[in-house]
Amino acid sequence: MRAGVAIVGGEILGAWTLVEASRRAHPLSGPALLLDEAGSIGRVAAASGLASEAFVHPSLAGLARHGIDVAAKFETTMGRKVHFGRPGALVLGLTDPRRVAQQMADHRIDGATVLDAARAGAVFRGIELDPGEEALWLETAAHLDSSTYLTQLLELARTLGAITRFRSKAQGLRLEDGRVTGLETNAGTVETKRVIVTSMGALERILADPELASNEACASFLRKVQEETSTAGSANQRFISPLVADDAGPGAGKQALVADIFADPGRLESFFTPGEAPTYSHPALVDLAAGAQVTCAPAAGQLRVAGVSSMLPELRGGALPEDPLAWIHTRLPFHGDTLKPESSPAELTFSGRTSGLPVAGPVPGVKGLFLALASAERAVELAPSLGEGVAQLAFGEPLVAFDGASLGPSS
Repeated sequence: MRAGVAIVGGEILGAWTLVEASRRAHPLSGPALLLDEAGSIGRVAAASGLASEAFVHPSLAGLARHGIDVAAKFETTMGRKVHFGRPGALVLGLTDPRRVAQQMADHRIDGATVLDAARAGAVFRGIELDPGEEALWLETAAHLDSSTYLTQLLELARTLGAITRFRSKAQGLRLEDGRVTGLETNAGTVETKRVIVTSMGALERILADPELASNEACASFLRKVQEETSTAGSANQRFISPLVADDAGPGAGKQALVADIFADPGRLESFFTPGEAPTYSHPALVDLAAGAQVTCAPAAGQLRVAGVSSMLPELRGGALPEDPLAWIHTRLPFHGDTLKPESSPAELTFSGRTSGLPVAGPVPGVKGLFLALASAERAVELAPSLGEGVAQLAFGEPLVAFDGASLGPSS
């Protein structure tokens, strides 16, 4: 087949890149194509959906602010619900929370304050803290349902003419005079002059091609990226919780015909205007000492627990606690015996640069090959800017979405 651009990699970053590429590609003569090795449209590693400017490298605070704002307005601008809300987040386990709060203030990250146990209990009712324990309160921390976000992005891209191929693996490039002319996959050859890679595994596989491996610029670039990339293991687990269920969530009430909406003017107005933000029974909790974060997912009626492995070094913990339910009962005893595990813990692996910065830009030595790599857990904050910027580069537009000098492959 022929594609105006082929995007290799999935999840939220790949989906946002697909959306931006679809806005530039011709839907008939050269559509944007996504190749995702995953076998499901809803597969996303960013299980928590928790987002904050405080979780990214300080130089990326502006990009994170933009990404969160895009998510906040997604329903209004795109007409697609992603269950976005701002429950705030309480961070425990910091050695010096006041120093961290000051650093955030220096980088113009608003809403970060230090609370003692009593004041923390006022914003997070029912939480258990030691008498002398201090916490960092992130008032503007946001949350959305990451699986829904991914699904809606892919569906949006399809309305713009994009094509998605799951269980598809990129195997190598076709080149002429150092320029991309096609992409070899397990399902055949895709004719294209632009390839954007959003998966570290796919990048390593593509650059291992003998022709590219002998290209010193490509080989040197790949070595540098590999040296600067660290891999961390984590896990997540979901619990069914009647305490966090939101009546406005999917499946609430019985379905009705669209014609029934017109019988009630009140229902008509609510159908065509953005709905209210989901109701959170409590803020998010990030416990660095335990290496875990917990968020409410009201639309799904779930409490989600995930390891803390892809934030800034100051906000980075270990893997999921050995017994997540026991940890929840210790920190959030008000849940009592209402939580029921939906499944066993799912093991995850996150890859990212040790600096906390993503890599985005053209790959040296090959014309038409571009890269957008970032931790999947930080995709909510960074994907809108990274996806737009790399699409701008691929289609020969001026780069305005991010600072190419600081995020380029050679930086």
